[in-house]
Amino acid sequence: MSEPHIRISPHALEQIGLRKLSVEQVIGVVLNPEQTTVASHGRYFAESRIERHGKKYLLRILVE
Repeated sequence: MSEPHIRISPHALEQIGLRKLSVEQVIGVVLNPEQTTVASHGRYFAESRIERHGKKYLLRILVE
């Protein structure tokens, strides 16, 4: 089975850098979210918890 095509917008890349996340973390959540929630205009949020510096955070990615 082929991998889905994932394009990360320039704005998203900027936000990834500002939040000191890795592109691999973002792609991991998009491909294997713990849950998804509906957003507007046919989009959805892919959501998973990640651990950073001993704390858990919710990583929420808007997917078109």
